[in-house]
Amino acid sequence: MACSFAFFVAAPLIVLFYYAFTNGSGQFTLNNLKNFFVDPIQWGRLCYSIVLAVTVTLVCLVIAYPVAYI
Repeated sequence: MACSFAFFVAAPLIVLFYYAFTNGSGQFTLNNLKNFFVDPIQWGRLCYSIVLAVTVTLVCLVIAYPVAYI
C-alpha cells in the first residue's frame, strides 16, 4: 500500500516541484514562478483550468449521485 502511494502520489509531486524550481540545465531558480505570476497568459490558463475542474466535478456529481442512489 505504501509503495503504491509513493509511486502514484509522491513521485509525480517530486517531479512537479523539480520542474517548477529548476531551469533547463537543472540549476535551482525561482524565475519559473516569477514568470508565472507576471505573465497574463499564464493567469488565463490558470483560470481556465480552475473553471474546467469545477465544471467536470459538478458534472460528475450530477451523474454519480443518482447512479449511486439507484
